[in-house]
Amino acid sequence: MFSEIITVGDEILRGDILNSNARWLAKRLTALGVVVRRITSVGDDVEEIKSVLCEAIRRSNTYIFVTGGLGPTRDDMTMAAVAEALGRNLVLSREGLRWVKEKYQRAKERGLIEDESMTPSRLKMAMIPEGATPLYNPLGAATSVKLEVSGTKIFVLPGVPAEMIAIFESIESEIKGVKPCHKCLKVHTRDESSIASLLDEVHEKYGVRVASYPKIKAGEDFWVELRLSSDDDAVVERSFAFLKQQLEIRGIKVDELVEDGDDEWRAEVEKLKEMSGGRRRS
Repeated sequence: MFSEIITVGDEILRGDILNSNARWLAKRLTALGVVVRRITSVGDDVEEIKSVLCEAIRRSNTYIFVTGGLGPTRDDMTMAAVAEALGRNLVLSREGLRWVKEKYQRAKERGLIEDESMTPSRLKMAMIPEGATPLYNPLGAATSVKLEVSGTKIFVLPGVPAEMIAIFESIESEIKGVKPCHKCLKVHTRDESSIASLLDEVHEKYGVRVASYPKIKAGEDFWVELRLSSDDDAVVERSFAFLKQQLEIRGIKVDELVEDGDDEWRAEVEKLKEMSGGRRRS
């Protein structure tokens, strides 16, 4: 199963913000057993968005995720670009319109806005490509969508991280992959080249994929992080035991690493869910 991620926004290309959405999606998709082949960032430009989306579709991915550019302003043009790329019209989603109205009605009830009427800018957030399935956004007003083209499932999600995460989690059960098996080691050495031949031996002996990442952290020593991965858990375990033993024989200290969680915005997501009522009204 292969996937590509397309993030949209001039602010990414200017370096104003980190591309945290791509990182989060890549980690989550990898954990689900989906191989992310490319991550592409483009600005708020219809032609650029169309170009990268059409290219990704031609590469026969199982999934494509597009994030960003779903808001009410002029520079939010992702839905229009997706529709043009697929040769479809933009149409008003009845379900999306109901959700947008509901969001602004709630905002007025809470005293956040004075007027909840459906202006053209607000209606824009309920416009979707013809034939797409609208996805409910529990934390924002912009409607997301999913659609399928030539066997590729395309998900168009908001750029606001908490909104993207909440919607992704609502469709995560649709993402099917081959769960990878892996282990990570922290190798206490300053010289990555000194263990290169051993890593080659592990790869040849067990057929596992071996990735090596030199690390340094302020106030700490240098080390090398190793990642062993395979489709076979038993193979990973055997290669891990062999590598750890060989490193320790060489007098190199080794620690097993537990990977960081992928819920950097978990507190924000839960807080916004609580503020918004958490679930859509029926």
